[in-house]
Amino acid sequence: MPLEVEFAGGSAVHAGPACALPGDQTLRLWVKAPMDARVVIAVDATVAADARLAALDGAPVQGGVLARVPSPTAPARSR
Repeated sequence: MPLEVEFAGGSAVHAGPACALPGDQTLRLWVKAPMDARVVIAVDATVAADARLAALDGAPVQGGVLARVPSPTAPARSR
């Protein structure tokens, strides 16, 4: 099964594909692949996630996973 990926929530989309992250600095991706497939996601060339698809922070949507991946380069925020 080929990997399918779509991204959403960016504040702007650029060539590449690339997008500017929204204010919460979280990348939102829909990924469709076998659940045991290893997925590596990089933000600004820094690995933000390296895990099996089933282990990503997300929810099942239309045969894939809608994942939320915080940017590893985002400034820390206090709560």
